[in-house]
Amino acid sequence: MSNPCKPGHCDCSVVGSVDSSNVFSLFLKIDINNLVCLNESETDSGRKVFREWDDRLKRDCFVESDVDEELLFNIPFTGIVKLKKICVMGPSDSSHPKVLKLFNVNSPLQFEDCAKLEPSQILSLAIDTDGSFHYPVKQTKFQNLSNLSLYFVENYGDDITRIDYIGLQGEYVRDFRDKVTITNYEIAANPADHKNPMTDFVSHGVS
Repeated sequence: MSNPCKPGHCDCSVVGSVDSSNVFSLFLKIDINNLVCLNESETDSGRKVFREWDDRLKRDCFVESDVDEELLFNIPFTGIVKLKKICVMGPSDSSHPKVLKLFNVNSPLQFEDCAKLEPSQILSLAIDTDGSFHYPVKQTKFQNLSNLSLYFVENYGDDITRIDYIGLQGEYVRDFRDKVTITNYEIAANPADHKNPMTDFVSHGVS
């Protein structure tokens, strides 16, 4: 397993530019009605942290963990996307998330799955209250993404974790219907592959 990166000690964290309104717009491609956040204290509050960059400072839109500091987001997209960067905001206290594991998976995860699977990447998060830190992800790991799982493992020492905003930067690659078209083509019957036994009997039985 790779070691978490340390903000300020490598090129994994990049201070954000002044205008990122069009940069962190991949949330528009999230299938928000099917997004699930496990261990959230309020049902569906995890969906609120994915929003417009210009609304990132709205402190009334946040998610808090329930029984411990862990939070697990299962994020389905409406098509195939390429993830490039992530931004995570929280409060300036010890409830801010500290360690994030990212998984490129085809189906939603449970907490026990995260303990068994190798994460696609691990990020060490700095305390960020205004969106200053943009964390690049490994391009080879997140090129063909249909479902993203974000596992916030621990925070800076509090019993609960609070997240105010999650920004996703990337590209929308293609719709799922491209796959459907290929599938329909493959399941179409080819007459040459399905001989009629009656025709063979007649053609061979008449001299």
